[in-house]
Amino acid sequence: MRHQLWGPRVSDHRSSDEGLPFVDFVIKHGLNIWNDPNSDPTFHTTRVQTWIDVTVASAALDFAAHTWQVTTRTLTDHNYLEYNLGEQDVTERVPRFNLNRFRLNKVARKIAGIEPTLLDQLQRSESPEDLDRFVLALTATIQEVCATYLKFTKPRLKTVPWWDAELETLRNKTCALKRRFHRALDPAVKAIKKAEFRICRAKFRRMLSIKRDKSWSEFCMEVSSLNEYALPYKICANKVRRPLVIGSIQVGGRPCTSLRQSIEQIVRVLFPSDDEVLTESREQQARRLFVESYDSTDRDPHFTKTEVWSALKQSKRRKAPGLDRLQYEVIVAINNKSPRLLVSLFNRCLDIGH
Repeated sequence: MRHQLWGPRVSDHRSSDEGLPFVDFVIKHGLNIWNDPNSDPTFHTTRVQTWIDVTVASAALDFAAHTWQVTTRTLTDHNYLEYNLGEQDVTERVPRFNLNRFRLNKVARKIAGIEPTLLDQLQRSESPEDLDRFVLALTATIQEVCATYLKFTKPRLKTVPWWDAELETLRNKTCALKRRFHRALDPAVKAIKKAEFRICRAKFRRMLSIKRDKSWSEFCMEVSSLNEYALPYKICANKVRRPLVIGSIQVGGRPCTSLRQSIEQIVRVLFPSDDEVLTESREQQARRLFVESYDSTDRDPHFTKTEVWSALKQSKRRKAPGLDRLQYEVIVAINNKSPRLLVSLFNRCLDIGH
């Protein structure tokens, strides 16, 4: 789309104001356009050049607007739009906290200090909607306390030591040549593009193999210089544990060759698929009819603190948090200091039937 806010007027069959709906969107949400109308074109081919790619951002990123520029030396029709945000982290980060006993106790004591207020709000909840609002408020309170007293874990970069900018550039070039080869319509041009792509792909694979092998050799030399019986020795001596294969399980008269195949065969034998027509025995039918016709006005017994503590104890530790972003250790610490909070919440849900 084009507009004079981010590019000069181009005379052709299309209107220069076709970007008006997008301009309305930018104004409505308070965004800023970083494009410079006097910059190089953002889209360039042998037949046309135009300014159709737009960069917008909120006011929080205005500090980097002056770094916006167009890079024309690319392998695609669309030029790169580059900008520098510096070292400021503007991405949304899932709060995964670095937990220790001292900081967890501070969080638990803070929640215990406001426990009477929370219990009073819980008792005033008379409907499922009130309970939902209370749970949301309680979750937000715990998240705020955790953000105050706990520290975030540092993210670990998942990369390999031998990958560098040269390999990155060569991979991008290979992908670009592959796209050009697939888009070519003329058979003669397609053959030329195919040859260029294969040459570049072979060069990329060769360089990838060389850098990987060189990095592995350097690693082996470094490790062996410290300990002669380290990982390289174990690999050569065949002392590295291999994946388990259960050879006694057979598929089609032949032993399984992998652990996955063995597990699939076990599941297939122990848990066969149901028939297309669902059948049930007399006992199953009687049980189903009893459950469907069950009606009782008696209230179920309330949960106890021991039951809640036992359920928390049986849960697994060091697991990723859910949508509420509350880790298991935080819930356990709060329950140890304020045991009435969770059990009162569960019993209130039981009384209201939520």
